[in-house]
Amino acid sequence: EGTDFGGKGKAMSQINEAFGRVFRRLREEKGLSQLAVEADFGINAKYQSDIENGKRNVSLKFIVKTANSFGIGVYELMEMVERENMKMPTL
Repeated sequence: EGTDFGGKGKAMSQINEAFGRVFRRLREEKGLSQLAVEADFGINAKYQSDIENGKRNVSLKFIVKTANSFGIGVYELMEMVERENMKMPTL
């Protein structure tokens, strides 16, 4: 069982929201400011805000960059996203 990552519309927006929550939590746990993340990831404040608020689909490249920057594996990152998604009400 697991998340329907291939789902349409609402299911995908829920995954985006779960990823954003995990991204924000990792950033905060590392004590990184939004400005530090912007510099490290090469993104602007609006893009980062959209990610953290679940309004962006992130690329595989961004997922790998996130995992590497926070010192975790891609699989571990996606497990964290899956656990966060499971906590959210089904849309």
